[in-house]
Amino acid sequence: MKNSVFCFFVVILSIVTYNATAQDAPYANPLTVEISRRMTKELLGPNSASFMKPLVVVSNATSNSRFFRQAFVPSKVQKPYFKVGLHSMIGFVRDDQKTYTPIAPRATLNEVISDTAVWNVNLLTNSVTIKDTAGLVTDILKYLFDKGLGVDSATSGMTFPKSAATVFGFQDGRLNLSGDYFVKQLKGGDQMLSLAFSKLNPAAQDTILNAISKLPSSFALPTGGNVNTVFAAIPQIEIGSLWGTELLIRLIPSIKLDKNIGNFSFWGIGLKHSISQYFTPKDTEKKPWCDVAIQAVYQGTSLENKVGVTNAELKSDATIWDANIHASKSISGIIDVYTGFSYEKISINSSYKYLLPVELQMQLGLLRHFPIDTIPYAEPEKGYPGDTKPQTVTSSLTDTNAKWIIGLAKEFGPVAVFADYSISKFNIFSAGIEVSF
Repeated sequence: MKNSVFCFFVVILSIVTYNATAQDAPYANPLTVEISRRMTKELLGPNSASFMKPLVVVSNATSNSRFFRQAFVPSKVQKPYFKVGLHSMIGFVRDDQKTYTPIAPRATLNEVISDTAVWNVNLLTNSVTIKDTAGLVTDILKYLFDKGLGVDSATSGMTFPKSAATVFGFQDGRLNLSGDYFVKQLKGGDQMLSLAFSKLNPAAQDTILNAISKLPSSFALPTGGNVNTVFAAIPQIEIGSLWGTELLIRLIPSIKLDKNIGNFSFWGIGLKHSISQYFTPKDTEKKPWCDVAIQAVYQGTSLENKVGVTNAELKSDATIWDANIHASKSISGIIDVYTGFSYEKISINSSYKYLLPVELQMQLGLLRHFPIDTIPYAEPEKGYPGDTKPQTVTSSLTDTNAKWIIGLAKEFGPVAVFADYSISKFNIFSAGIEVSF
C-alpha cells in the first residue's frame, strides 16, 4: 500500500506539471485558477447551510405571522363578507443568530487515497488511473490544510476562524494560506510528498513551485449583510363564511423590492374553521364565553437576486405550512383579546451561481489590480478575461417552529386595527389594519 501511495503522488505531481503549461490567460496560472475554483466551492458548500439557517428560521417565523385577529366565524351568512387588510411584521435578530462555527476544507491521507471519484489504484499492477486531475490536486491541498490546521498549526502559518458571519452577521472570516509551508512539505516536511517531489527533474520542480507561489493568500468566507431587524408587509384577504369556515388568501406578485432583496413573490392560502360553533346551542342567542377556531395555511415564496460586482445569481424557493388553534374574547365591546398556539414547518431549496470573488480574481491574475474605489471589470483584450466559469452551490434546508401569540384588536365600525407579539425561536412584533365589507 505504501508503494501505491508513493506511485500516486508521483503521478499527481507529474500531472500538475503538464497542466501548468496551458494558459487560458497570460497573467494567470491555469492550475492555480482551477484549484481556487474548487477550494472556493469546498468552502461555500459545507458552510452554506449554517450561513443561511438563521434566514430560514426568520422566514418561518415571519411568514407564519398575522393569520388571525379573532376566532369568531359565523356558522352561516346571508351573503359573503370580505376582510381586506395589510399585515406587517418586525423582528429583532439575536446576537447568537449572527455567527456560526465554519468548517474548513480538510482531508486525511486515507481520505485522499480512498477518493475513487478522482482516481483509482490497482494494487496488483501498482498503477494509477486518473479520473479528475484538478480534483486530485484539490484533495492533496485539503490534506495539507488538515496538517497545517492540525498537528502543524503552531508552525504552519495557516489560520481558520473559529466563528464566521451568518447572513445576518458581519465579519471578515478567511482561510489564510502559507506558501512557505506548502514548499516545506514538498521539500522534506511530508515524507510521501517530498519523496515524490524529489523524483521530478528540476524544470518540473520549478513549475510546481511556481504554481504554489501563485496561490491566493487566503480564501474568504461570506461576510454577511449586517442585519439587525427584519420587516415584512403582506396584503391579505379573508372571505366567509361557509359552515363556519373562512378562506384566507395572501398574494404578492413578483416585484423588485430593492437591490438587497431583488425580485420577490409570495402567496398563501388557508382555511379557518370555528370550533366554538359546536358548543353554542342553536335554539339560543347566548354566545360562548370565548370563541375558538383552528386554522391551516400553506404558503410559498420565490426570490431571485443578483448580488455583488460579479452579479452572483441567487434563486430560492420555499414552501411553508402552519397549523394553529386560537381563541378570542371581546371585553365589553371595548377591545378584543386573542391568543393562539402555532406549529410551523418551512422547506427552502436554494441555488447560488457565482464567480470567484473579485479580490481573488485580482490575486490570480484574471483581473488587473484596480484601485480600492473602482469597480473591477474584465479586459480580455489586455489579457485579463476575469472568471469565465461560473459555479453553482445548491442547498436544501428545513426548519420547524412552535409559537405562542397574544394580541389586542379594536374595531372602529368596518375598520379594525390590531397588534400582537409572537414568542418562539425568533420573536416577532406584528400589527395591521383591515376593512370589512
